[in-house]
Amino acid sequence: MHVRQPEPTMNHREMSRSSESAVGRHADVMKLAKSCASRFLLIRPYWPGLERSIYWLMTVGVVVYPWIKLYEVSSAYDWRRQPTYFVVNRLWGFGERPKDTTDLEWSQWCYFASQLFPYYFIHAVLFNVASKLLPQRIWSLTMLFYWVTACCIVFHPSSVIVVVSVGAVMYTVTALTRSIALVWIMSCCFLYLVMDMLPELPINKGISHYGVIAFFTYKIVQFTSYCLDSIESKSSKRFFEGIYEMFWYSFYYPYLVYLIVPFKHFAEGMNRRKAEQQNLYRVAFFALRVLFWYTLINVGLYFFYFSAIVNNTDYLDQLPRDALCSIGCCIGQFFHMKYVVIFGLQALFAKLDKLEPPAGPICISRVTLYSKLWRYFDRGLYSFFKEYIFVPICRPSFSVPRRLLAMLLCFGFVILWHGSDHNYIVWVSLNIAEILLENTSRAIYNIPAVKSWRERHISDGCFRRILALLCVIPYTFGLYSNFYFLSTSEAGYIFVNKFFWSDTIHLRYPFLILVFFGYCFANVTIELDSHLEQKKTIIKTDYFHVH
Repeated sequence: MHVRQPEPTMNHREMSRSSESAVGRHADVMKLAKSCASRFLLIRPYWPGLERSIYWLMTVGVVVYPWIKLYEVSSAYDWRRQPTYFVVNRLWGFGERPKDTTDLEWSQWCYFASQLFPYYFIHAVLFNVASKLLPQRIWSLTMLFYWVTACCIVFHPSSVIVVVSVGAVMYTVTALTRSIALVWIMSCCFLYLVMDMLPELPINKGISHYGVIAFFTYKIVQFTSYCLDSIESKSSKRFFEGIYEMFWYSFYYPYLVYLIVPFKHFAEGMNRRKAEQQNLYRVAFFALRVLFWYTLINVGLYFFYFSAIVNNTDYLDQLPRDALCSIGCCIGQFFHMKYVVIFGLQALFAKLDKLEPPAGPICISRVTLYSKLWRYFDRGLYSFFKEYIFVPICRPSFSVPRRLLAMLLCFGFVILWHGSDHNYIVWVSLNIAEILLENTSRAIYNIPAVKSWRERHISDGCFRRILALLCVIPYTFGLYSNFYFLSTSEAGYIFVNKFFWSDTIHLRYPFLILVFFGYCFANVTIELDSHLEQKKTIIKTDYFHVH
């Protein structure tokens, strides 16, 4: 049987097609950027020192104060009312303390990661050392055999057999029909079956139920990516050559779960890695960062009980406004720290293989517009949406109806991915409303007459202050959506009921205080975005000047 090399070198015809495809995709993305992007949030006027200092002082206070208040609330919280949510351990320097274990995702991931961790190290040795000792084809087969064997140990052989069968069905149908629609139908059907049926099925003792679901869902996404790329590339591969390449891509261990890397990007990285120089100092520093955040989270859960409090809705409903607001802020920041570690562990071993995994999640403490959060939090998922849903549907015209349809289909996939629970539907609905509000505002500002009138009558400094105030509106949509996404429907309603229905609608003073803090926060985020954009422009200018 002829087996395709895992690090293929394209022939001239395939390289030409790939180049033409890349140019086409680049043109599409540039067109998308021109149609969607607006520079009105990157205005950088001179700021008086006192005004800038006030904005920064208020923003730092908004980030720090919630943790102080949460510590105060957690210290007074009677954790014995939820004994199953806590474990008492001896913490060095503090004696015996209860630890909040309510966040099931974090607890289950820690157990799942402990199962995967030894196999990551074996992978790193085989991938980087054996490749220098064995012939290419033997090494390629050895790696695939090792990955599948490791998956059988971690997830049970029956799970691996089901996944391989799903992949074989998807690739066979793709090879026979070359139909993009059929690929998506199969992908959505299999994903629905996984999310609907798998949580109810019994799992063998010692096997992480959470890990098995993650394994199934990410494999389906990777199979979808490979099948769609194989249709687009129009390359004439033999059947077994193609299916081998798909399994080699989808079972690559550092990208086994969590990190989504489209096949075309994976193949490009594999082709480049031989020429890349390994920077072990950079990898070691990255590993220390991941270890730092992992340690900080696990130590912090001995002192901050936001997850347990959010699950105790009777207690949550009785909290004063400042404590409730603090908990809402902290659950978002904790979610970010959690995914710095979850994404970081996989990225660490990809870096050891001299690949460039997607960058880590953007800090949510510097984001006001949630379209940016979708773009820069799970960058792999965004890349998947852009490559396979958004750009294909929007091209060639990138008209408003096409962009609207593409956005709705992306969010439909999100619902399919997470499930159709009430809190997820509210979360997605509020995000759709927020992004529509953003895009409508950009479209209005990009009307030449509107932009010209603004430039004649409103100075840059004054206009940026107006924008900062207006940014509070979409930011509020994003906050309310996260309250639902990161907690439960009951807890999310408590946040919305107190801050929106009780305070905002009746214009009570807590609403005015929050608007002021939101205004200061928006000014700082606009300043940071402007600074980073200017820095990127300087780097690009220097690059083209040198080259």
